[in-house]
Amino acid sequence: MRRAAILFVAAGCLCAQPAGVTGTVADQTGKPLAGVHVRLLSGDLGAEDRKLTVYGAISDKAGHFSLDAVPPGLYFVMAERAGWVQQISDLATIAVKPGETTDYKIAMAARAAISGHVLDEYGDPVQNVNVQAESVTPNQPEAFALMRPFTQTDDRGEFRMIAGPGKYYLKASEMQDARFGPQEIRTDGTPSAPFITTYYPSAASTGAASVIEAAAGQDLTDMDIRLLRSGPGTARTFSVSGAVTGVPENARADVMLRFGEAAGKYYNGTGVSTEQDGTFKISGMQPGYYSIAASYTGGKTALQSRTFEFHLESADQTGIQLTLAPGEELTGKLELVGDPAAGESTKHTVRLEAGAWGNQFGQGDLAAAEVAPDGSFHITGIPPGKFKPVVEPMPENGFLKEVTLDNTRMADNVLDFTQGVGGSRLTITVSRKGGRISGRVLDKDGQPTAGLVMVFLASDAKLMGDENSKRALDGRYEIKGIRPGKYRIFAFDVLQMASLFGAADDNEKMMQQLFDSAEEIEIKEGDAISKDVTVIVKVPEKKERP
Repeated sequence: MRRAAILFVAAGCLCAQPAGVTGTVADQTGKPLAGVHVRLLSGDLGAEDRKLTVYGAISDKAGHFSLDAVPPGLYFVMAERAGWVQQISDLATIAVKPGETTDYKIAMAARAAISGHVLDEYGDPVQNVNVQAESVTPNQPEAFALMRPFTQTDDRGEFRMIAGPGKYYLKASEMQDARFGPQEIRTDGTPSAPFITTYYPSAASTGAASVIEAAAGQDLTDMDIRLLRSGPGTARTFSVSGAVTGVPENARADVMLRFGEAAGKYYNGTGVSTEQDGTFKISGMQPGYYSIAASYTGGKTALQSRTFEFHLESADQTGIQLTLAPGEELTGKLELVGDPAAGESTKHTVRLEAGAWGNQFGQGDLAAAEVAPDGSFHITGIPPGKFKPVVEPMPENGFLKEVTLDNTRMADNVLDFTQGVGGSRLTITVSRKGGRISGRVLDKDGQPTAGLVMVFLASDAKLMGDENSKRALDGRYEIKGIRPGKYRIFAFDVLQMASLFGAADDNEKMMQQLFDSAEEIEIKEGDAISKDVTVIVKVPEKKERP
């Protein structure tokens, strides 16, 4: 699990004895720095509503800053001053403990500026190109507020970005959205191949690229990048081509090609519009895993094709056939088993939640469908993709017991509609008899613990934070609606462990180690288990699995 995910789950203020934060801000030479805006942020930085609590202070001539009456908790630290960048290699966090004054030192560096032009093979400027500075050294400090130096070229092909001191590879990649439109046909022999990702000054990979070094306060100018096109002598690329059928007369469909590190995990995309005859071709694709689909949204009814997945390795992908069709309808039934609790809602809805890694055109969750008194429901307009069913409201101690499609049980409750619904029927079984587990969270002396403590109940280390996790309140915890199975349970003090997350090179391994060292517990349907858990304040010794 990523460190940020754990911190987002745990971040927050505690209702306990107030505390304080003091510290100093210094530049890259150790000289105190005045006028720095220091902010402490508590909450989920990734949440859409951005419900954050923010405390702030300004450093004085001695570089000193102070915040009083700060509630204990875990905070993200941001330091800002014009012309300077905060030097950290990961999210900066500070653990503020009840009744204590925490000292925190912040390192700033005079910003470096990197500017230049992106040019084509004729020396003409190229607009709307992504330009990014990638650190040469692993874990090289970068500015928190900037995350990663990145910008785009203007109509003169110029770019300028602010970066922290360090060594970088400068990379230019064409704006993918610019590829939408009909394919250009040339008969004069000039190259029509697309630009490929190009490193400064004109290289297809970091192995042939030049390293630029930016010093604190330095302006690096004339960092011009000459873009390369795919073809002999540069980088081996492939083309993807085919045809789209079902396009309305005199219209063109959009074709979206997504690619990523592995099959089913696609992060980036590019696309084109079809020709008048429905054909398409996308050139300059590097080896990797891809998925492709077509869509049309110009009419009253949105149309979309099924998704085709493939692996580009040694040859072009040709002859792809994509057929447009309107979204399909899914019928189903919701079955609730077990005795209802007093006051339980009798009205429910079922919606489909977009599966992991999203769907081809970035579809979000589909509109919820009301469940009829007999348990039946139907959801319309379902495009090809992968989804998980969500029942709302879920009974107080309910869990999704089983999801079947045409009497076949779905692993991990995932509905794979990438090839369409095809008249399938969905049955969702919800049990009101989920397991419960509750108890005290104890310190090493066997006393109820206070502070910011998280309790994790997970069947797999990779699912920690995604399954059952709760923040302990007043030294107690309770987790309801647990699906029967075998789990590992443990609790850790976030304030004590925060520094370990910040220093760990591989937090996934650390979380795996915590999981492996935890006690295993089996929870059956309807169980009500009372169990005290001793809080972890350091990573246990590695425990070999049998």
